[in-house]
Amino acid sequence: MARKKKNVVEEAKTRGFTHHIGILSSEKRLPPVEPATERAYKARLNAWYDFAEKQPTQVTPYDQETLERFVLVEACALEGIDDLAPCVETVRNYFRCFCSAWRRAHTAIPRDLTDSILVFIKGPLKEKLKLLLEKRVRRFPHDGHLQMYAELLWGEDFYLYQMPSTRLDDWAVFLANVFCTARIGEFIQSSARDPADGERGLFYKVLIHGVL
Repeated sequence: MARKKKNVVEEAKTRGFTHHIGILSSEKRLPPVEPATERAYKARLNAWYDFAEKQPTQVTPYDQETLERFVLVEACALEGIDDLAPCVETVRNYFRCFCSAWRRAHTAIPRDLTDSILVFIKGPLKEKLKLLLEKRVRRFPHDGHLQMYAELLWGEDFYLYQMPSTRLDDWAVFLANVFCTARIGEFIQSSARDPADGERGLFYKVLIHGVL
């Protein structure tokens, strides 16, 4: 036997529905954002307004060619690290931030248009401006980092450990990681969780600390 079709409005009324519940609105509801995000949104909107002001005719971000020109201008204005070209991900993030900011203030840019611009950024724009795939060349710690850590640990860290030897043990493990060719860091990480009960906490069964 077919189930009886229910009228959703009548069902709602039987459960206390009323037209005068006081929470309905015709205004756009915006999710809250952090102050830093709000500042970033404002910066991207100001960049668009500056761009639009310099154009010979009135422009709109709902036009692909105009939007591509805007992204090109923003990419050219970016300053890379160590006199290098900016990173393609930075350009992409700027564009996505602009789209989010525009959606809060105006009608959202259509998804198919934003997807097309992302392809433009990772394709023709990256090739034309020689955008980098990474923000900077990978760097490794040097003696300056060791000196800085020593000054922080022994000169500016006034935390009182439960055991007086804890600070010395931490320093010994750090030096062992720096100067020993063995991969001690991986051993410590693998020993950071006791498989018996799953509790966190470093423990040392075979390491012998020595400070010169």
